[in-house]
Amino acid sequence: HDWDEGVVDQEPTETVDGVMVYTCRRCGETETVVIEATGHVWDTEFTVDQKPTCTEDGIQSIHCSICGTVKEGSEEVIPALGHDYVTIVTPATNEENGYTEKRCSRCGDIKSGESIPRIDAYELSADVLTYTGKELKPEVMVTDVGDKEISDEFYDLEYTDNVLPGTASVTIRFHGWYAGEETLEYTILPKGTSITKLTKASKAFTVKWKKQAGGTSGYQIQYCLKKTFKSGAKTVTISNPKTVSKKIAKLKAKKQYFVRIRTFYKASDGKYYSAWSKVKNVKTK
Repeated sequence: HDWDEGVVDQEPTETVDGVMVYTCRRCGETETVVIEATGHVWDTEFTVDQKPTCTEDGIQSIHCSICGTVKEGSEEVIPALGHDYVTIVTPATNEENGYTEKRCSRCGDIKSGESIPRIDAYELSADVLTYTGKELKPEVMVTDVGDKEISDEFYDLEYTDNVLPGTASVTIRFHGWYAGEETLEYTILPKGTSITKLTKASKAFTVKWKKQAGGTSGYQIQYCLKKTFKSGAKTVTISNPKTVSKKIAKLKAKKQYFVRIRTFYKASDGKYYSAWSKVKNVKTK
């Protein structure tokens, strides 16, 4: 026979033999030859057949890289993952309560929840402060609707215009379990002064006082025949902060006058005054 190169009549698989047929070129007779099954080619790593969940095990096994058949005895259990709880926060505001809940990041299961009472009140440790030349920062207290103090870990503070006399402010910016912001205002007054000497003169007297170098635009002197200053008081304004004395004339002779002094500061939104000094008295000639 003069056999040809042969023709594959049935391809072999991993588990089934194939068939090759040869034909004689002269007489046409055929001869059948078996092509051995190729056998499985097993992966070196596991394939996940069923993914594990938070509560159920998964399965992995070795597969044939050609046909995907699972290798007998190779199946393994992948343990359930268990819940991965994270805290989800819906912040509280001035208007509405917030809440927290422990939620699984994989499956969404909710384990527990807690209400966050809304923000209710704001309070400064002082509404009126006195100029010192340095930043003045009154403490802030924030309470919720249940009258419980909210920790300062949940907000930041920004103070503005808080050195010179005038209206200062602090802005409270919330984060974490709370959201929103609130601005509170407080007042800085100029530092007061005091009378150092009263000198009598004919129908007059001279006032001397301590100079205030910073945060002062000038002084006001007030004098009156009555110690209460409730009626008949007159006021003299000194617009130069460097001035430290002033003669008050055209008064009544041999009368006792009560005198006090305060400082003032001209801010963009108006004048701010210190408290009055202690009252002193002098009798004119």
